[in-house]
Amino acid sequence: MAKKKFKGPAGQPIDPGQLQEAQSARAEVVHLRREFGGHPVKGLTPQKLAQLLAGAESGDLVSQAELAEDMEERDAHLTAELSKRRRALLSLEWDIKPPRNPTPWEEGYARELKERLLDVEIQNLMSRDIDDDPYVTSGIEDVIFDMAGAILPAYSCIEMAWNYDGQWEPQLYHRPQAWFTTPASNRNLLMLRSNFSSTVGTGDNKETLGAERLRPWGWIAHVHKSKSGYIGRAGLVRVLSWPFLYKNYSVRDLAELLEIYGLPIMIGKYPRNASSTEKSTLKA
Repeated sequence: MAKKKFKGPAGQPIDPGQLQEAQSARAEVVHLRREFGGHPVKGLTPQKLAQLLAGAESGDLVSQAELAEDMEERDAHLTAELSKRRRALLSLEWDIKPPRNPTPWEEGYARELKERLLDVEIQNLMSRDIDDDPYVTSGIEDVIFDMAGAILPAYSCIEMAWNYDGQWEPQLYHRPQAWFTTPASNRNLLMLRSNFSSTVGTGDNKETLGAERLRPWGWIAHVHKSKSGYIGRAGLVRVLSWPFLYKNYSVRDLAELLEIYGLPIMIGKYPRNASSTEKSTLKA
């Protein structure tokens, strides 16, 4: 059976061989897999937070994405609210429907697509044991849950690597939001950070940055706008980061208070014939 051909958004042909390797596995971007979180919440001050948010406005999404992850891990109330919203989606029935007044071809492809999505869980569970990628997604419910992770940072991306065994089957991987950036010339264009530079835009808007475009047929990208604006400013994290910071100050102050006043009483004594130096040392 001949392999089906892939075409990009503009109708350009895509080499199927490229799709069998995840874009993030290439040498130019593989360093992302070895990165660890920067945890910007450590030592966070109003000045640092303002700089962090300003950086995200210009396309540097790394620190803002890491802050969102830190906030979700450290604020129990925030975690509970986000979890309710994400898990509520899992309780909903989903379906793939053809467009209005469908042709027989469209109806057939809608049925096939639904079957393929249901098969994703089986295919990914079968390959989980041999896959060394920690971000592997095991089925359509995991995809929905991971994509709902865009509520706080405004975006969430799942990478696809394709395997061919009679038909094309995708292997799905959720990728950290810190892997991505946006160019100043198009602030709604998510790009994968890279060690090599690429040029985007035209004319006066042309710019060069260390990132590459997401490969067609290689990604599922979900943008969740909590407020109007481009990606760097549309996330709920920008609204919640300030009350989180001030609440974090209060919690830290309480911990310091308990540490100081929770110590047992210590009584020092000196003998009657103690010298003035010995008495001063004890009082100090």
